[in-house]
Amino acid sequence: MADKIELLKGVDLFSALDDSQLNVLAKMAFTKTYTKDETILHEEDDTNHSFFIIASGQVKVFIS
Repeated sequence: MADKIELLKGVDLFSALDDSQLNVLAKMAFTKTYTKDETILHEEDDTNHSFFIIASGQVKVFIS
């Protein structure tokens, strides 16, 4: 859990939150690993109320 909180602290969007607020977010967050060239999200799938934080690696974004 502490590693998630540290990751969230490094995101500008969450920089003003205190530890208890970050803890709430961390409890909702989960880690997922993607392979190279794997599609993460399709535009038509944009009905989710979620977002991604890239903890390591790179992501290419394509808009069609």
